[in-house]
Amino acid sequence: MEPRSVTGMVPQCSSASNLGHMKDNNFTRCWVVTADQVKSRTGRDRVPDALEELQTVSTTRAFERTAGDEIQAVLARGADVVGALRVLVRLGDWRVGLGGGAIETPLPVSTRAGRGPAFVAAREALSAARRAPGGIAVRLGPGGRDVSGPGYRRGRRDETAETSAAPDALYDEGAAVAADAETMLWLLADLWHRRSPEGWEVVELFTAGQNGQQSARSLDISPSAVSQRASAARWLEGRRAEEFAARLIDGALSARTDGRADA
Repeated sequence: MEPRSVTGMVPQCSSASNLGHMKDNNFTRCWVVTADQVKSRTGRDRVPDALEELQTVSTTRAFERTAGDEIQAVLARGADVVGALRVLVRLGDWRVGLGGGAIETPLPVSTRAGRGPAFVAAREALSAARRAPGGIAVRLGPGGRDVSGPGYRRGRRDETAETSAAPDALYDEGAAVAADAETMLWLLADLWHRRSPEGWEVVELFTAGQNGQQSARSLDISPSAVSQRASAARWLEGRRAEEFAARLIDGALSARTDGRADA
């Protein structure tokens, strides 16, 4: 499947200039999003619907079915990662693993053919998502940042956490930022889950650039009703949180390591 961008330009992955022992031209840094349908054995196949909705998201390598009820894509920008997660959470019945780190270059046309630690990290994240809030987990692979997750903060382990990253993981600044991003995504998933269909209508119009008066005309309701729906949908909080989560996701890969990397 061809790379997809809603802007006409394919987002490019980051330079691999600070990947420690992978410091050469054979790797780049990116995010791999792997999603798995929940309760797929008892429900209908939701992959076609998800792939259709995800066409609105700019990708470096497009979402495609990888195996059974699983889909995967390569994304370069935090804002696009957040956009993909928003689509999947809104659709419902998906758990999502987000893996960041090195990917072998040149990138193949098909996501399924991709190789590198970021793909391994996404697989680990998808497994962790089974027990994570919102069905979302973030992991960083060798050559980018080490595995992150709940239970670790700023170089120490929180023994009270119900889940945690690998005990022997090197916890650098990138991993701390990734854990923060994961936390923000959990909170966003809860906000998205609670948003009503009417709230989503207003949010979509606001996101498209319409103001309250214009949205009222589009929906054939009063401006006061638009304001009430926007407030109930937590439009402003959601927008700010999405922007913050995107910055954290970008920062997790760009944060400076201490020079070490996993073998």
